[in-house]
Amino acid sequence: GDNSELTTGLIGYAERALGALKIPFVQAGRGGDQTIAYSNNKAWVRFALMQYCSHILLTMGTNDISGGTTLAALQTNFRAAYAAARRAGCKIIVATCPTRTTSTDNWTTTTNQTVVAAFEVGGLRDQLNTFHAAALASGEIDFLFDMNDGLTTVDNKWIVGTTDDGIHPNNAGHALKNTQFQ
Repeated sequence: GDNSELTTGLIGYAERALGALKIPFVQAGRGGDQTIAYSNNKAWVRFALMQYCSHILLTMGTNDISGGTTLAALQTNFRAAYAAARRAGCKIIVATCPTRTTSTDNWTTTTNQTVVAAFEVGGLRDQLNTFHAAALASGEIDFLFDMNDGLTTVDNKWIVGTTDDGIHPNNAGHALKNTQFQ
């Protein structure tokens, strides 16, 4: 999925956790990526790599939401990814979609953060995360990793010290998620 590690220069939580556990992995994310790649066959490299994997981790959605993708389209696109993973015999791990905010003080307080449209409480982001929870409950996916636990407040703002851009976890945020992912 979207690769915040490539856009921020950090090694992300999944890479840290898998490396610490000495589990080999393939990182096939692309910065700015969207889920439509799974529905229009633009993810053909990922499809080809899946045959060599036992699990896939989908960490997508924030770029789609910011780009105006509807919930129905997101559901279709995620289900296309699930189907590809199942055809390859992979277990499916989905990370919930984190929040997106702007800040007038570089995220040093929650007070000066403004939640971006569609990422507000009850907005499209929350609806997508509800879809992921339902996919877990129905067996459509195997694991759901909560990207918001420890990173966001109940009103969908970043916890101070966990982001530098309002979109991606920073080094401290990735370190926290690494511990939870293991």
